[in-house]
Amino acid sequence: SQAIKRWEKILSRLGADNESQYKVAVLEADAWVEELLEGIGYKGATMTERLEQVRAGQLETKDVLVEAHTVRNRIVNQKDFVLSREEAESCLMEYKKFFDELELF
Repeated sequence: SQAIKRWEKILSRLGADNESQYKVAVLEADAWVEELLEGIGYKGATMTERLEQVRAGQLETKDVLVEAHTVRNRIVNQKDFVLSREEAESCLMEYKKFFDELELF
């Protein structure tokens, strides 16, 4: 499926032994989550605003998304932010919990 291909492409960036690729992987996964949130009707100009629309019990993975999105914001806003492969991987696994909740794959 397209979704599996897109996810595999994101994951393949972790094999690069290159920190900027790890960052791109997190940014791509985050952008995808934002598209999906918008697609299921959460409004807002930013991911944070969309996540604020999620009420208790609507999305089991809300907390892990908030956590992962915090890492994404640090990548974007802190020029000297260092992201290890392990951190990138754990961040992607948080996004994957959301994809699993939506039964994307």
